[in-house]
Amino acid sequence: MKRLPTDSSFWEMVLVSENRYYDFEPIHLHGFCILIFLNVMAFNEQLAKRLRASFELQPQSIRSNISEKKMFGGLAFLYGGKMTVGIVKDDLMVRIVTQKMEKTLKSKHVRPMDFTKRPMKEFIYVSQEGIATEEQLLNYIELGLEHAKQKLNSL
Repeated sequence: MKRLPTDSSFWEMVLVSENRYYDFEPIHLHGFCILIFLNVMAFNEQLAKRLRASFELQPQSIRSNISEKKMFGGLAFLYGGKMTVGIVKDDLMVRIVTQKMEKTLKSKHVRPMDFTKRPMKEFIYVSQEGIATEEQLLNYIELGLEHAKQKLNSL
């Protein structure tokens, strides 16, 4: 009988698949690693890779202040601790300054973020068709960064 690794980092690599991130708590018991699944987060990993690559194109002052956090059952990218963009299932989630909401919502493939079944203030969803090109994706990242910078400046 082959003994499997008890190292939780090994299991984390095994459990990350193309479209799902499994959040788990490893428990070590008598040389075995038992995984307690806390939740399953479904988000588009390809979009996450595109977002990471797009943030790498930003100046160092921005890149060094970007962090990732699991939120809304997906993945969010924060600038200075303020949310910019994120992924919920296959949609891009973007924080938008209030002054640009009306205009942005008129764009094709954009809709209000209705995570709670009611539109959320300063949040939008963009479908895959709306971010087909890197230029489109960068545009929404810029909008999200603008929102985060505005929030940071108001502190």
